[in-house]
Amino acid sequence: MRAALAGHTSLGVVAAMESESSGELCGLTEEIRRANLIQYYRRHLEQLDRAIDDPSLAAALSTVQDVTPQKRRQLLFAHKQYVLIMLGLFIGITRRSELLGTLRVLSRNPVFREYWERTGQQRMDLPEESLEARIGRAVDATMAEPWRPVRRTPPAPAMSASP
Repeated sequence: MRAALAGHTSLGVVAAMESESSGELCGLTEEIRRANLIQYYRRHLEQLDRAIDDPSLAAALSTVQDVTPQKRRQLLFAHKQYVLIMLGLFIGITRRSELLGTLRVLSRNPVFREYWERTGQQRMDLPEESLEARIGRAVDATMAEPWRPVRRTPPAPAMSASP
């Protein structure tokens, strides 16, 4: 009986160790995935920098047609800004509310608005429930909002104490 109990205890310890190892493995896997994601976006941003600097590369990278080289560079830069904002969310340094606030401000920029309109077809091809598709729908909604600058009322003058 004692041998049977010892066997069960050993199995419990092994199972606990496997569970702990599995948790560590999942954490390590997530860390590697995040590092790969950062590396991927780093490369993408480097490509955008090169395309912005060299009109011949910009023509190879951009899908936008019938624009001047200067406009193509502006649209690529708008795309770069969007990628950077999304990267912040993907790697966890930006919260969703911060992302939406930043995109709300960016969506008031005429170059970003043009970039967004010209690249709508590409976003339609994203899986509907992907994070990027959901962000895209949020930006679409933001673009549709009327622009109302925030007007802050000046503080009331301090009342002086009269004797």
